[in-house]
Amino acid sequence: MGAWYLICFWWRMDKAPLSLELVPMDPADSPAEPAPAAPAVPSRPEAAAEMALDSIEILPVERPVPIAKGTGAKLDPYAAQAAREYAEGHIDTPLWNRAMTQANGDKTAAAAIYVRSRATALRLFVRHPDPRQEARPRGPAPTDGPRVEPGTLFARYRTPIIVATLCVLAIGGAIFAFTRASTPPSPVVAAAPAVAAKSAGNTKAQAPAPTPPGPDLSRKVQELRDAGNWNLMVLYAVEWTRKDPDNAAAWDALRFGYLRLKQYDDAASAASKATQLAPNEPKLWRSLAEVHVERDDPVQALAAFEEAAARNDHDLDSLYQVGLLSARLGRPQAARAAFDRALAAKPGDAVAQCLRTAVAQMPPARDTYTMAVQIRQIDNRCHGRG
Repeated sequence: MGAWYLICFWWRMDKAPLSLELVPMDPADSPAEPAPAAPAVPSRPEAAAEMALDSIEILPVERPVPIAKGTGAKLDPYAAQAAREYAEGHIDTPLWNRAMTQANGDKTAAAAIYVRSRATALRLFVRHPDPRQEARPRGPAPTDGPRVEPGTLFARYRTPIIVATLCVLAIGGAIFAFTRASTPPSPVVAAAPAVAAKSAGNTKAQAPAPTPPGPDLSRKVQELRDAGNWNLMVLYAVEWTRKDPDNAAAWDALRFGYLRLKQYDDAASAASKATQLAPNEPKLWRSLAEVHVERDDPVQALAAFEEAAARNDHDLDSLYQVGLLSARLGRPQAARAAFDRALAAKPGDAVAQCLRTAVAQMPPARDTYTMAVQIRQIDNRCHGRG
């Protein structure tokens, strides 16, 4: 069609037919032929164009057609990476153990199974990466995008890292300044003249006696406890135990704050420290037992309640719990003895009578969970709780 329009255009411009012909460039390569006779000029323009088209001869170009060499089957990059890792000695132990099990101990067959399994794992990791997984493939992952070097990552996120570090330092400085501001200055005690005169002849220097902390921390902890601000209460209680580590009340306050924050292990540590400092205080043993109840540790809770009841025969709450926990642990005689002690301490006690009757009539439980549920229901019913 392009040659048609071109011929028609020149025919209209020159008012004469145009003939195109392909001739060899080198006369020596082709035999001499007589010049063709001039074609007759047709009478119509359309006939002239058709004659020009018929005179064009397109010869094939003498050029070899390129043939693509066969590359064979496409190599799986994941299988190649798995084989490379195996050759370098980087082996995933769980996959290798499973491959050895499947191969019945044959290391050659296990190697083939391991490479296939590792390739499948690499493919799944690239398609569905797990953001919580900290481990990464041991070799360069077969990805389409460019590989990002660690230095490039740091250069890219350098500004956010610096800003976050400055924020952390600023917050830490503010907390330190706030703690220092809340601590009252230690009073300077002047040495008595008699003591100074007595120590004048003594060559050994005597260390000053430690100054007890003021009541500000205990009062602040109590205010935060009444307000229900458990996080700030724990901070002040920690500072209180740091300044006065031998104060059982400070450790008990820290135990209460941790218990409200449901940090049961920390609460148990603080309660144990309080009982070590004041072993004859039944209230501290009962607090430790309550922490073990929240941790669902009936053995430790029973031991702590027994310590509290041993130091106070009229501690009915501890005796109730000793009986209930003994029944939960499958000790019916110890449970009955605990309820009898409660009735001896307070004859005709309705709660002790209810607990003793209910535990005696309790059907045997199939498992520990069912036993715990039954004991909790008996405790709530006898105390009038919903």
